[in-house]
Amino acid sequence: MEKEYAVEAQGISKVYKLYQNAGERLKDFVFAKSYGKEFYALKNLSFQVKKGDIVGLVGLNGSGKSTLAEILGGLIVPTQGNIRISGTPTVVAISAGLNNQLTGMENIELKGLMTGLTMKQIHAIRDEIVAFADIGEHIYQPVKTYSSGMKARLGFAVMDPAAGVVICFFIVKASYDIFKDAVDKMVDKSCDEKMVTQLRNTVLGQTGVIRVDDLITREFGNRVYVDVEIAADGKKTLCETHAIAEAVHNQIEEEFPNVKHIMVHVNPDEENR
Repeated sequence: MEKEYAVEAQGISKVYKLYQNAGERLKDFVFAKSYGKEFYALKNLSFQVKKGDIVGLVGLNGSGKSTLAEILGGLIVPTQGNIRISGTPTVVAISAGLNNQLTGMENIELKGLMTGLTMKQIHAIRDEIVAFADIGEHIYQPVKTYSSGMKARLGFAVMDPAAGVVICFFIVKASYDIFKDAVDKMVDKSCDEKMVTQLRNTVLGQTGVIRVDDLITREFGNRVYVDVEIAADGKKTLCETHAIAEAVHNQIEEEFPNVKHIMVHVNPDEENR
């Protein structure tokens, strides 16, 4: 019988050790006495997901979203509890371009040196970067223990000057697009070749139209003006040629809602007079 649930988690917890320095980490590894502070990324979590369901994880930075995703993807194992997954999981991770083996504080210094700052300059702005990242005591822990959100906050804080340049570029680009759009709406211009071709085909598709002698278009803002000259049988009466012109007018109006004004001129075809 096929299992009803795609994911079943029972009492899963994930515990990380937070250390003040490398010496404390070494002591915890060597001696029986426990050193460092335990941090629960997840604690006693149980849930079930039925097949076909879509589940979103919402929470603050450090609340365990990335840890749970990594457990579901098989990248890490829970400290406690059991999890059963039916199928093949896939995890897309977000990387902030940080060195996972270094602490957050060490990454700040490294990135500062890479951008040409001196240690004195780095120390002068370090507190601002730490405050902007707002990840608390995790700043002294290896980045590999961070959630994706924490990595993103630290990465953006470290690269704030570069981010400012990128944002300025997008602002300038957006300003140019707005300016260009405003100018286009104030100055009339011809329609593009694609629309002109569509208009010509629509006109030629009407009964009684032999050819298109001339087709002039103008765009002003979101409005389009069309002036078209067509050739019709020279032997037709005035009423008949008027009916052809009216059919052309109505068809253009129906197929092109943005066309606000249509002028149709009918020329007698010399070969059929």
